[in-house]
Amino acid sequence: NEEEEIESDEISYRFSDLKDGKYHIRVRVETKSGMIIEEQEMEVSIAYEKVYVSSSGNDENGNGSIENPFLTIQSAYNKVKSGGEIILLSDITANEPTKMNIENKEVTLRSNKEERYSIFRGDHLNTFLLRIENSTLNTSNINFDGRNVEAESALLDANDANLNLNAGTIIQNGVNVGGYGGGLNAINQSEVHLNGAEILNNQVNSSTYSQGGGIRIADGILNIYSGHIINNSCSVSANVGSGGGIFSWNSQMNIDSVVLQNNRCKYGGGINFDGNSVNINFVINGGEIMKNSAYDACGGISINRSTTTIQSVLYIKGGNISNNTAPNNSDIGFHNGAQIIDQR
Repeated sequence: NEEEEIESDEISYRFSDLKDGKYHIRVRVETKSGMIIEEQEMEVSIAYEKVYVSSSGNDENGNGSIENPFLTIQSAYNKVKSGGEIILLSDITANEPTKMNIENKEVTLRSNKEERYSIFRGDHLNTFLLRIENSTLNTSNINFDGRNVEAESALLDANDANLNLNAGTIIQNGVNVGGYGGGLNAINQSEVHLNGAEILNNQVNSSTYSQGGGIRIADGILNIYSGHIINNSCSVSANVGSGGGIFSWNSQMNIDSVVLQNNRCKYGGGINFDGNSVNINFVINGGEIMKNSAYDACGGISINRSTTTIQSVLYIKGGNISNNTAPNNSDIGFHNGAQIIDQR
């Protein structure tokens, strides 16, 4: 409802710091003598803080408002400001990958209001749904669903990124034939925080490398405050197949609470914790690591160090690690001088 007079020699104007919403804009161009050269009025919807996506949206003609949403997450990400939200108005199917790679940009991805919508992997999408690089992603009330479509990547791929996977987030049905992570693959100083997320029914099926049916993290940090990691697996055809639920390499891990069950692999049915270049600690404060299985060794947890120049230590301060199965070391197995310190 406010009017602003602008003096300019150019027929070009820039409006900044506008909030979300609809605006009625009136532009008048006149000479000093008062002769009107041009006068326009228009209605404009602006969405910066909140950008909406729908299967009925349009990337060419949409503006990201709730009335005129985008079709793809990529268009929404390009528009939303750092600290803003990308909000799904429906299920969508991703036929192209989304790259969240604007340095230091932080966004939240969620469903609208109390709904929980899904981002599905399209039939011909042979790579990740989302890649988060040098930036931060927060999620809630949303499904990432691979639909068991075979691809060369995990559903979510993180590189030097921060991921906060909050309650209502489900990562499921990913099938990675490339080898690294069925649901999530996080590398290169990435920090992953599970705050109630669920990692379900993902798998890695590779004849070369099969690591982390649910989650694979390398050279990073994994904190699990609460969540479910259930029914994930690695192919037993790979000699190095390990970490049915979680595969951790050169990374710090902390578990406060988790339900980690019915995951399976050749080595470390529930968790495989390993490294070769930095001292690494794995702390379990609580949760349930139960009913996981390995076809060779370490049904629950395998802890290893691949070189004697580092320390690899598991601290058990609480939780229930039981009823896991394997021909060798049903619940916990350690190798090559790795340490287990049980403080329960």
